Amino acid sequence: YRSSRAIVNSLDPDAPLRESKPLHDLDMEDENRLLKQVWAEVRCGRISEAQKLCHHCGQSWRAATLEGWKLYHDPNYQSKLAITEKQPVEGNLHRDIWKLCAYQLSENIRAGTYARAVYGALCGNLNALLPACETWDDVLWAHTRVLVDQLVEQELRDEGLRYYHRMPESYWNTKLTMEDTFATLDSSGEPLVRQQARSRERIIQKLLILDQLPQLMSSMLQWAQEKDCSPQMLRFLAHLVLTLRLLGQPA
Repeated sequence: YRSSRAIVNSLDPDAPLRESKPLHDLDMEDENRLLKQVWAEVRCGRISEAQKLCHHCGQSWRAATLEGWKLYHDPNYQSKLAITEKQPVEGNLHRDIWKLCAYQLSENIRAGTYARAVYGALCGNLNALLPACETWDDVLWAHTRVLVDQLVEQELRDEGLRYYHRMPESYWNTKLTMEDTFATLDSSGEPLVRQQARSRERIIQKLLILDQLPQLMSSMLQWAQEKDCSPQMLRFLAHLVLTLRLLGQPA
């Protein structure tokens, strides 16, 4: 199948970005379908399944790139037991270099929405993640994923004894708190996200996460007295109060 426009001349994975030329339209369609599913697996926390999918589609190189985020650990140095055979090493010794490369890739607009989101999720780039997020749950997950990534990275660099390659300032400038995250969700530019943020279920999630139990109790009491409160919602609210009491919370 010939193309009516100039396409890549090389077969290596970096060719489209290096040559600034697209794949053939049919190949591009396959690529987008694969990346969208890989993103779905990463979003669900099934990175091993995303890697299997890449292997199945003949992109073992991409599966390898999804391995570099793991923390390095050599159990042979810390085991207090007599070691009769060498234990396998886990993670990536050069994780900092991988993370810097993944961050730079996720910043590249030409990489595409889902490729940027995949690597953005693994390296803590919120700006690369958000374009692929469609729902309230997606946006909340993206913010908390980056928040945890930053906390882990800061701890490693503060307490580690080795030299780490510096991350771009834009990585550290994205200072997140859960309060800021929910404020962003409540004022989102996406109508669906704003609508979901106003639902009772999402408000309950927010107040539980923020540990604002008095406000949660007040809201639940108000909802229970409203005419549009369904029996199912009323049952859920009652069970939630009972559960909080069992946990020793002021309910």
